Amino acid sequence: MRRIGIGLLAALLAGCAPYSPPDFLAHTPGPGISVFDSRLRGDAFEIDVPEGWRVITGPAQFPLSIVMAGADCQLIQLGIGAFAPEIPAECAEQDMQTIRRETAVLLPDGALTLAGSHPGGPDGQAFEVLFEAVAASVRARD
Repeated sequence: MRRIGIGLLAALLAGCAPYSPPDFLAHTPGPGISVFDSRLRGDAFEIDVPEGWRVITGPAQFPLSIVMAGADCQLIQLGIGAFAPEIPAECAEQDMQTIRRETAVLLPDGALTLAGSHPGGPDGQAFEVLFEAVAASVRARD
């Protein structure tokens, strides 16, 4: 019975201790990125994500790298300045077309730039309309 009492007392006192996150969570490098209601939000900008597309971020210790991936090798990549968009190996055999747009959003290392890549063909014009809508949705955050 005494052990149960000590265990209950310890459990009650443990709830009073302040929480501090582990070091690897408290000191994560790079800007925070979140996706909520088809809107990607960074520290300095936000942008619409096409419905049904995946958002892939690069490692936190490297410069900004965000890829929005749709079906059939359709990609919208976000980077800083004149970055070189990467084409995945499974898409490299196709005749990929690329569109670039520099936005008015200035980040510490340069302007936020979008690069859209698609396989061309009959869906190319629909992709370009989608890309322009995503580019127009970029907003600076205060």
